[in-house]
Amino acid sequence: MIVVMDELTPAIDSLLHYRILPAMRLRYLYVLLTTCLLAAGLSAQVTITSFTQTGSLPANDDDHSNAIDLGFSINFGGNTFSQTYVSNNGYITFDSGSGDYSPSLLNADYTGLPIIAAFFSDVDTRSPNTGTVTWGTGLVDGLAAFAVKWDQVGEYSASDHPKSSNSFAIVLVSRTDIGTGNFDVYFNYGSMNWDHGASNEFGAVAGFHSGATGSPVYYQVPGSGTVGAFVDGGPNSLFTSSNSNANGVLTFVFRNGGFENIAEITTVPEPSTYALFGLGLAVVGYTMFRRRR
Repeated sequence: MIVVMDELTPAIDSLLHYRILPAMRLRYLYVLLTTCLLAAGLSAQVTITSFTQTGSLPANDDDHSNAIDLGFSINFGGNTFSQTYVSNNGYITFDSGSGDYSPSLLNADYTGLPIIAAFFSDVDTRSPNTGTVTWGTGLVDGLAAFAVKWDQVGEYSASDHPKSSNSFAIVLVSRTDIGTGNFDVYFNYGSMNWDHGASNEFGAVAGFHSGATGSPVYYQVPGSGTVGAFVDGGPNSLFTSSNSNANGVLTFVFRNGGFENIAEITTVPEPSTYALFGLGLAVVGYTMFRRRR
């Protein structure tokens, strides 16, 4: 569970005004603060067990992989796929590969390939100071999974921004345990330090779209297309956004070819907020110690 400070305030307020002895009041407040601080720290990435790396992209700008076996089949918008293509530019596609570096909004007007994008932008991994793109298979809660990781990747052009990097991943999890072709998608985010596309005037895009034909299945993460929205400290910071039980993790559920939006994406406190919370906890603890003496 992640605790937002605004949700905590009424509980603290009621405690402080409850008619109990001051020492007991402090003791109860200390317990409450401790519990909430521990809960706030329970943020973790999706854990893949028995992971085997099966491929990677060499350092490049705008390259993409050949067809890669997922290890299972998914029903995405009514079409079944058992292979995907990994783009250096923060997304995977189906039917064919893409090196498109100019982010497209993943709304009703999108006309490109079926796409799942954790961070559709102009990624450049040619600098020796940045990482590359890798993928592989494993298990999530005992279920077959396919994962792609963009590890400390840079922005175009690599020579201009050698120290600016982002880390993020896409994890597809087969849910054939509850229906043929069903699957879950996780977007995992580490620190995000840049978020524009080929032009500094248009921001990165996150979400998915099943393609232009028929009735497409699509969703776009709030903040997409806006420069400065996705970076650490931004209004839609990916590092601190969540619709699950962990900050930096967005979860999407696909059943029978369609998308089920299970929860609203919200922003949770920055680590600095937790630090201030911890400082308050220390002050309460010290006050209790002084009162006992």
